[in-house]
Amino acid sequence: MRAEPPDNKATRFHDTKRQRTEENLRAAFAGESQAKRRSLYFAQNADIAEGFETLAKAERSHANSFKKALDALE
Repeated sequence: MRAEPPDNKATRFHDTKRQRTEENLRAAFAGESQAKRRSLYFAQNADIAEGFETLAKAERSHANSFKKALDALE
């Protein structure tokens, strides 16, 4: 009969923390991606299109940062 390894509290904590980090990064990436799409939509329908296009570029940059962090976790 095999003995099960002792419960490692530190490992569980690390796994839970990593999981929460990944969930938060995924949510942030999704939010930034949606913000970019909204900004591009309004840029097509507004007199201040240049401002919305600039905003969309910034949101894309934010989304890319979160995507890179997600990729680094995998």
